[in-house]
Amino acid sequence: MALTVTTSVYEVKSHKEDMTFKELIHSGMQIGKEVTGTTVNTLLFAYLGESLLFLFSYLRMQGYSFELLLNSKIMFENCASMIFGAIACVVVMPVAAVAGGYFFRFK
Repeated sequence: MALTVTTSVYEVKSHKEDMTFKELIHSGMQIGKEVTGTTVNTLLFAYLGESLLFLFSYLRMQGYSFELLLNSKIMFENCASMIFGAIACVVVMPVAAVAGGYFFRFK
């Protein structure tokens, strides 16, 4: 995600040399908004697919109850991974846009 945003800011700056620092950040934020949605959705569905596989295999093979599985450590770890992965994607985008704008402003 950060690579996509910074590379895009670099490319925009290389084609339009007279852009200011604010314009570079704005450009990076716009690009990041487009990429963030698809990245977060992909991560969430990947984690959800893994969790469902775990859930159904334990329900069928081990005979655990649904309530016991929802309160298990492994299910909490999967949910925490989903949430923190989504937060990381959302936080990285503005940081990458500002860093790209800052480093490429004098190119």
